[in-house]
Amino acid sequence: MSKTRAEIDMDYNGAKVQADKLNEVAASVRRIADDQLEVSFQDISKSWQSDAAGRYGIKGGLLLDEVRKEADRLAELAEGIKTMADTVYRAELENIETAQNRQ
Repeated sequence: MSKTRAEIDMDYNGAKVQADKLNEVAASVRRIADDQLEVSFQDISKSWQSDAAGRYGIKGGLLLDEVRKEADRLAELAEGIKTMADTVYRAELENIETAQNRQ
């Protein structure tokens, strides 16, 4: 059974909302990395006086980079969802039009 125009619109809008939420999560993760994690690592690095302090700073920097990469991946995923939603939306509308033209 094919979908109605209302069902197609609801699915499309739902996908866009979910993608927007994922973008918000990505932005939050990025803000946390930039505002909180980075400052925390800098503060610890300044305060810690030992042979391991340098290694801790390096590991902290690597972790920070990974968190930022994950935020970027989430944002890319959100854009992929939007692109896919647009493609499916257009195809489903085209299917409706084709079906109506056959009648």
